[in-house]
Amino acid sequence: MRKQLLVIGSALCFFGASAQEQEFTLRGELEGIQNNEVYLLLRTETGTDTLARSAVNGNSFELKGRLEEPALCLLSTGPAEGIRLFMENTEMTITGKLPDTEITGSKSHEQLEKMATLSPRLTEIQQKLGAISQAYREAASSNDTARGEDLLEQATSLIADREAARQDYEDRLTEYIRTQPATFATPYIILSTFHRPDPNAFLPAFEKFPPEVQNSMLGKVLKARLDELAPTAVGKKAPEITGKTPEGEEISLSGMKGKITLIDFWASWCGPCRRENPNVVRLYEKYHAKGFNILGVSLDKDAASWKQAIAADGLEWSHVSDLKEWDSELIKPYAVSAIPHTVLIDENGIIIAANLRGKALEDKLAEVLGD
Repeated sequence: MRKQLLVIGSALCFFGASAQEQEFTLRGELEGIQNNEVYLLLRTETGTDTLARSAVNGNSFELKGRLEEPALCLLSTGPAEGIRLFMENTEMTITGKLPDTEITGSKSHEQLEKMATLSPRLTEIQQKLGAISQAYREAASSNDTARGEDLLEQATSLIADREAARQDYEDRLTEYIRTQPATFATPYIILSTFHRPDPNAFLPAFEKFPPEVQNSMLGKVLKARLDELAPTAVGKKAPEITGKTPEGEEISLSGMKGKITLIDFWASWCGPCRRENPNVVRLYEKYHAKGFNILGVSLDKDAASWKQAIAADGLEWSHVSDLKEWDSELIKPYAVSAIPHTVLIDENGIIIAANLRGKALEDKLAEVLGD
């Protein structure tokens, strides 16, 4: 569950910094347009701006205007239709039969499409899950319980596959960004794909971005985010955490030095955290005797709920909280903006992994502690 980051959230859909003298021209030849007009829309901090509009002549239209800088826009072609495209102040074309289109003329859009298709397996799984979701709604509306249960089983299996496919996609994307020239789409794809982009991978890549990309709105947001995360990147010493246990005793992370320690940021009200707890309990029981420890850092605000969740889930390790929810002083050094979030540190307090859950956490523990 995520605390919204207003600065990043607004900047993902707001572009504007360095004015360009050129204008854009978008010529279209699209079958299946439902409206007599098409609109090119740009989301801003205050709403949605219409950058350009054009009457449709048969299947043809032409849009002209100027952007402050290259931007992700939406081409509206009907009541429920919209085509995402990364616009630049160049001559661009869009052709095809809706919903299949081909967009040319924008290097940023070409890169956006290439990066989005680095993992066909992930795309396939997401499409299947979408179809299952629609089928489940139809089964529910017709009270077809048996069909609904079968669909839920299919979805559960696919969700597990999706996590592996997502990790594969993120690995491929990271390597692509490290090795390929950046465009204005690069900061956008990093910010929209990675909740916590790895500073060790992306800060060196950022230094190679063209100056105009570094100085773009999203370039600046990306740099600020990477700088925020850098102190808790893999290889850095874990910042100290000192807090009170449910019993009122004060303990510190540094007091656990000498063991492999998982810092587990969670809360009693966090559904994904509670669903992950049985896996964490199992791994604690498996590896505690080998030197594995856990420090639970709760974002609760109600002490009774916090204590009840610890007991109900059988979390038999150390816990601290200042009961300030998202205003907790305990999470600020780690830039925690979503939970569950985990940080794994070695015997010397050095961060060796972050945001591991499920099988990924088990695999890492097997690597450092032995199966």
